[in-house]
Amino acid sequence: MKQWHRYIGTALAARGMLVVIPDYRQYPEVTFPGFMNDAAAAVAWAATNAARFGGDPRRLFLMGHSAGGQIVTLLALDPTYLRTAGMAPAAICGVIGLAGAYDLQPADPADFPAIPADAWVESRPVNHVTPQAPPMLLLTGEADGVVEPGNTARLASRLRAAGVPVTVTEYPGIDHMALMEALAGPLTFLAPVRAASIAFIQGGGRCGG
Repeated sequence: MKQWHRYIGTALAARGMLVVIPDYRQYPEVTFPGFMNDAAAAVAWAATNAARFGGDPRRLFLMGHSAGGQIVTLLALDPTYLRTAGMAPAAICGVIGLAGAYDLQPADPADFPAIPADAWVESRPVNHVTPQAPPMLLLTGEADGVVEPGNTARLASRLRAAGVPVTVTEYPGIDHMALMEALAGPLTFLAPVRAASIAFIQGGGRCGG
């Protein structure tokens, strides 16, 4: 729920960034790709409305944690969703993924009913990497027992092989939730997640500094 992540918006807005934190429909209301279409519509809304809130629609970055990490990287790597929402994939300057499920390989897909069994290949961001992908910052925690850090390593390997700029950090002793909580002001001592994210955005990605 977007209200749970208000602290992230506050932290980034304090550094002069316009932040949009959308909701998306979840299972059982929808299955894949319903939530992807919701996310694409949210990005298109942000691009259309950024200027009236003081933002720059030419400097769009996507950021997501866990399932959100899977969603934002898939939006950036598979052009289908943004094009359907009326956007050019090249409009995305960069992507920040926090412990994302980029290459989830469950022993039994039935354990994840939000993604139909015949859609697993299509739903995995690692299967859509091309040289046209935007630069990415991929952060994970060494102690993550929810989304194993190998997801991050495998996506980074595919990106590097395609010549896409990617920065990867695996923080020792950090678990799945602590990685995101480290964005909050009082918890930045856990890991420099916020500083890394801000520096990546300020670098401009493929849109320039």
